[in-house]
Amino acid sequence: MARGGPTMKIIVQKFGGTSVATHQRREMVADKVLDAIKGGISLLLLFRQ
Repeated sequence: MARGGPTMKIIVQKFGGTSVATHQRREMVADKVLDAIKGGISLLLLFRQ
């Protein structure tokens, strides 16, 4: 529980391998990231080849 102020939603997402293997898949990842940001969620993104 947060003390003394509002809480912030933070989501950690890891992408790698087949999820970033092609241009189309990278665009899908970018769409997910943008949707989360537009929804007011802070992200920590990890990418691995």
